[in-house]
Formats: sequence, C-alpha cells, structure tokens
Amino acid sequence: MDWFHALMKRPRVFARVSLSNRGSTPLRVIVEPWAQEFTLRAGASWLIEVRARRDGWVEVASTRDTVTVYTWDTADYRITAPEGEISGWTGRVVPDASR
Repeated sequence: MDWFHALMKRPRVFARVSLSNRGSTPLRVIVEPWAQEFTLRAGASWLIEVRARRDGWVEVASTRDTVTVYTWDTADYRITAPEGEISGWTGRVVPDASR
C-alpha cells in the first residue's frame, strides 16, 4: 500500500508555457509567487513546466522588457531550454496562505 500513498502524493496537474525572445535585447523573466528572476537572452526560447497536486491557473503577463509567469500556491516549476536545464524543479512549494 505504500506505493499507493506515494502515487497519491505525486503532482497531478501539469502545465507548460513556452517563452521565446524574438527581440534584440534580453528579457527579464519572473516566476511568481516565488519572485524568482531569470534572464532570457535575445533569440532564445525556454519551456516552463508547472506541476501541482491542486488545480490552478498559469497566467503570463508581459511588458517591453519583462515577462511574469504567475502560478499558484501549491505549484512547483522548472525551466528548460534546448541546450539544457535553466532551473530544475524547485521543490519549494509555496505554503497555502489560507491555513
């Protein structure tokens, strides 16, 4: 029965967001709610993967020089690029603020 409990603890929601910087200058990428900042160089593309045990939404907002990816309080994320991993799964799920 331990395998069953381990399976139930695995994240069940999965989302992917692709980012491409088609401009000539780097973009600042912020992942919320962790406020983690990264720099996406000109001409580069990334894939941001989000996983969680509870449903939520991924929202992307952008300005001329910044892209903010909003996730939710029980989510975890990683960032990959064609050349390799930019940021692995954080393992730092944000605590539920309602508790």
